[in-house]
Amino acid sequence: MNKQHFIQKLCKENSTFNSLKQADMVANLLNTVSSDIYSESQRFVFELIQNADDAAKDVNNVIHFDFLPTCLIVSHNGKPFDENDIISLTGAGASTKRANPTKTGYKGIGFKSVFGKSERVTIFSDSFQFRFDKSVHKIKLPWQIIPI
Repeated sequence: MNKQHFIQKLCKENSTFNSLKQADMVANLLNTVSSDIYSESQRFVFELIQNADDAAKDVNNVIHFDFLPTCLIVSHNGKPFDENDIISLTGAGASTKRANPTKTGYKGIGFKSVFGKSERVTIFSDSFQFRFDKSVHKIKLPWQIIPI
């Protein structure tokens, strides 16, 4: 399966619910995880640094922050996302790092902290290109797990 079809499949799987009540409940849970679980408002920065550190290929890992007027661009020279990483990123509590004691992140929720500060997050990794975008959904959905 090519990368575009893989993202489209995840989009469909993660946006299909048996009822609006069920979608609303999952959306509420993800809103809580994204904004309320961390008491510090800038926690997402630490989570992004941790993710870059966990993706390091060697000891010469570099993370770069570009602060622009309307966005923050975060990049690093670590391992690019593979399909399992994207499945983890589009889920909750299913980290690919859980079985690796050398990794800091393992709960599978840290990245969700970025959604407490942004309603549109774009990922470019290897040849994967997708975004999470609250504004494209006409009904309340857990947009934080629906890749577009």
